[in-house]
Amino acid sequence: MYTRRAALHNSITTDNNGLETDIMRFFAIISLCLMVVFALVQSIPMKGKGQRENAPSLISTELLKQEMANLQRQITQLTLKNRQLEQQLGEKQQQWIKDKTRLAKLQQQIKKSLSHSQQALKKSQQKLQQASHQAEQIQQKNEFQAKKLLLSRVQYKKAWHDYKKARQKTVLAGDLMKQAKQTRISKREKEQPPVKNKQAGFTLKFTDDESLLHLIKNNSVQYYLVSGSQVFLYQWQVGHWQLKAVSIKENMYMMQKKTVPDVLFKSARKKVVAFANSQLQFGIVLPPVIITRIHHYQKHYRGGDIIITRAGQVEIKNAN
Repeated sequence: MYTRRAALHNSITTDNNGLETDIMRFFAIISLCLMVVFALVQSIPMKGKGQRENAPSLISTELLKQEMANLQRQITQLTLKNRQLEQQLGEKQQQWIKDKTRLAKLQQQIKKSLSHSQQALKKSQQKLQQASHQAEQIQQKNEFQAKKLLLSRVQYKKAWHDYKKARQKTVLAGDLMKQAKQTRISKREKEQPPVKNKQAGFTLKFTDDESLLHLIKNNSVQYYLVSGSQVFLYQWQVGHWQLKAVSIKENMYMMQKKTVPDVLFKSARKKVVAFANSQLQFGIVLPPVIITRIHHYQKHYRGGDIIITRAGQVEIKNAN
């Protein structure tokens, strides 16, 4: 763009210089012609009082006419050339004005483009700074998470080590509790022999303590505590075992103490503290469906272990 502007300026300057040269040449020729004319005029004799009217001329009239004609032609040519030069100068000036206007527009466009580029560059720099700041924050966060993870691993290892120790202690405590339970059951068996059902040879039990407690909570069976002349019904209320005083049931099956869950035995001791363990008895009232099944086994077998499952099903083992 700047090269084109310089070339345009040089072209206009060259044309102006040529025009000035032609004009100076034109004025020089005119001056020369005027000098010749002036010399011719001076060579013509003047009419004086003492001179003759018909004095002979020093220069021929024809020669002067020819010279004048040549000068007129040269003047005409120079005039035409001057007009042409003036016209060319006007065209050059118009072209120069157009080029100048175009150059101004190009400069404005370049300024706008440069301004937009600078703004875009500033925005890009701002975005780059923001991205760099975010990257630093993410890196700091990752470092913090890594430290936190490392600390969590250390804490986890320590907790796992403590858990192993606690588990070993729990296993040891469980073994001790099992031994204590077996000792207590053996002691109960020594204090009172097992109570069997009305028909000799049959014993009534449940699959496990959880099955019995499940059936009592769902009111599938009714479990009783018998202490002397008092009878209490076990009920599960608000997460605790409650004992409600009731009358004696005729169709009650007496349970062996070793089959009574510890939680029911503890509730009985809290309710009846005046009686010894040997005076506490436990009974159960079964629904008709289970009683019918028990009667079926009693009819077809002479003895065995009648077992009630968690689902309320009746089975017999060790039948004879």
